[in-house]
Amino acid sequence: MTPLSEAEAAAVWQVLVDHAGASDHPYDGEVFVFCQAAKVEPEWRFCGSLGAGGKFRRNRVWIGDVCTESWTVDCYAEDLTDERQTVIDKTNEALAELKEKRA
Repeated sequence: MTPLSEAEAAAVWQVLVDHAGASDHPYDGEVFVFCQAAKVEPEWRFCGSLGAGGKFRRNRVWIGDVCTESWTVDCYAEDLTDERQTVIDKTNEALAELKEKRA
């Protein structure tokens, strides 16, 4: 995996704000973009509507002989509710669409 470009990181953050209740304070977005563009950050706690355990994850995924990555969000299992599962599903769908544009 490689670091995200600033544009990619900003787009990911906007998905987290729009779909998962991440903070829309400019500082929070700037820190996310700076860190994601500086190095590979496989896990980022953003909390939002997923609670204190709300995380954005970049994971390596093998599809046959090809290694790629996925962008997903999740939360602590003990904090998972039907409402949060809906947020996770919609956010992951938006992240997958965004990731597809990157390919």
